[in-house]
Amino acid sequence: MDLDLDTCISYMKLGPTFLKLKINEQQEELEDKYLFLCKKHHPDNKVSGNVEEFNKLQSVYEILKVCINMNDGTNSNSNSNSNSNSNPNFFVRCTLYELYTGCHKTIKYVNCAGHIQIPSGTLDGQTLIISMYSGSGQPMGNYPIRVLQINDTLFKRDGSNLFLTLNINLKQALVGEPVKISLLGQRLVQVPVQIAASDQKHVVEDCGMPILGMDGDFGDLIVSYRVTFPMSIEELHDLQDIDAN
Repeated sequence: MDLDLDTCISYMKLGPTFLKLKINEQQEELEDKYLFLCKKHHPDNKVSGNVEEFNKLQSVYEILKVCINMNDGTNSNSNSNSNSNSNPNFFVRCTLYELYTGCHKTIKYVNCAGHIQIPSGTLDGQTLIISMYSGSGQPMGNYPIRVLQINDTLFKRDGSNLFLTLNINLKQALVGEPVKISLLGQRLVQVPVQIAASDQKHVVEDCGMPILGMDGDFGDLIVSYRVTFPMSIEELHDLQDIDAN
């Protein structure tokens, strides 16, 4: 069982608004679901007892308890005096390219460290689970870790779609010659210049970000254009050549 935060919430059968609840409400809902599933999966239950499911339940419960205690202050009941060493707020920064290809990260915090594989297509703000170990190699538990995307200078991202603004001169706009661009995966694609209006956009299908958990599936690349006008005599002569042809 891959224990990411969404999987834990789904496994515990918590509602879709669980993370938006106040801390005391999260604790109450988690305890109710935990007790119900404990009775269902406990090995002493001769009808539905299951040792494997019971052990999974304990892991999921511990991870969700840590998530609640790690609340970042957005809920009104958060405790600003909580011990940051007992409930560390782990995060990892990744470039857009790293989130495109997937990457391996090492996280160090005070007297513990851990390694995590960031899957290709991971979203900005997504929470994963990392196992932390002491300096002597002793396990210290599983903790949520938030992925923070570093802004890219070329591409903007919305989910699995990428957005790109191409700067082209007036000659390119009039002639309509395709422009070659390099995608995050280093693949070159030709983007046609088709400008019929100032807000013209061109969609290049399957050239966006990988879709998390769906091997081989990608979002789209949405290209818009910014036209620059002639600023020199030479550039004006180039336009005259187009008119002559």
